[in-house]
Amino acid sequence: MDLQGGLHCLEYYELAGFYDLLTQTYTDYQEQVDFVQQALSYYQWRPGRVLDLACGTGAHSLLLTKAGYQVVGVDLSGQMLRRARQKAAALGLAIPLHQADLRELPYDRSFSAALCLNFSLTYMLTNEDLRRALRSTWKALQPGGLFLFDLAYQFSPEPWQEMAWEEGRNIRVSSVESIDWASQVILRRSSYWVGEGEGMHEYQGLDRRRLTLSQDMLYHLEAEGFQVRGQHRRWVLKQEPDNFSALIVAQKPNS
Repeated sequence: MDLQGGLHCLEYYELAGFYDLLTQTYTDYQEQVDFVQQALSYYQWRPGRVLDLACGTGAHSLLLTKAGYQVVGVDLSGQMLRRARQKAAALGLAIPLHQADLRELPYDRSFSAALCLNFSLTYMLTNEDLRRALRSTWKALQPGGLFLFDLAYQFSPEPWQEMAWEEGRNIRVSSVESIDWASQVILRRSSYWVGEGEGMHEYQGLDRRRLTLSQDMLYHLEAEGFQVRGQHRRWVLKQEPDNFSALIVAQKPNS
C-alpha cells in the first residue's frame, strides 16, 4: 500500500502475479479461515455479509465464500484485485471485489463482520491514519458487528530470504529491516529476483509498516467506539497472545 512518501511493497503491485507463489511457502490460509469461523461462532456472530479488508488476491474471500459466507473484498491495489478476480472466475465464484482505501471505505452499516488479517493494519503509519481506518470500519459495520484483525509486535534486524518456485516461474526475495523507534515505523528494503521462462529480472523495493502495541491499539479502538471482546494467539482461539503478535476481536456496540 502506498500510504506515505511514495514507498510501497512490490509484492502488492508490480509483482502481484507472484504474490500467491511466494506466500504459499509461509501462509496457511485454510488455518486462518478455520480460526475466523471458530471466532465468529465463539463471539455469537449474527450471520450477514462479511467485509474482507485488504483482501489482496482473495485467499480469505474465496475460502469463506466456498464455506457459504457472503463476502465482499476490498483492497487498495488494482493489481491484487485483478488476480483475485481471475481466481474467483476460475472457481466459478461471484465475489464483489472493490478497490478502496481502508481509511475511506464507501460503506455504511452494511456488514455484520469485518476482517483485516496478516498485519494489514500495520500499514497505517500514523495514529491519524489508524484512527481513520478504524472509524471507517466502524461506519461500515452494522450495530453488533465484529471486527477481527491481527497485530505484530516485532521486527527482524537480521537479513532473511524467501524463495518459491513452480514450473516455469520462480522468485527469491532478500530483505532487511530497520526501525525508527520514535515513530515505531519499520522500513523494509528488499531485493527481488524473478524468473519466468528463460528470463531473470531484478527489482528493488521499499515499504513501511508500523509497530502498534496492544495497549495503544486498545486505546484507539475504544476511542473510535469499539468494545474489545478478546485477544488471542494468532489462529489459536483458546490461547492467549504470545510476545510476537495477537489477534484482536472488537465489536461495534448494538446501540
